[in-house]
Amino acid sequence: MSFREKTTWISLIAILVLIVWYFWPFLHGQPSHVIVFSRLMLAAAVVVIIGVAMKLVVAALTPK
Repeated sequence: MSFREKTTWISLIAILVLIVWYFWPFLHGQPSHVIVFSRLMLAAAVVVIIGVAMKLVVAALTPK
């Protein structure tokens, strides 16, 4: 796979995992607004951190 494909897969998997994590409480009742907003901020930060970290790993392991 090319570098672009690898980074696309990394981004897709990270976003899907965090979407599931974010919406899981909604399936088990209505959480408070503070919890919802803090989970959203945390999910956004984690998506960015995971994406950057994994892209750095892939870039380091990709030849050329």
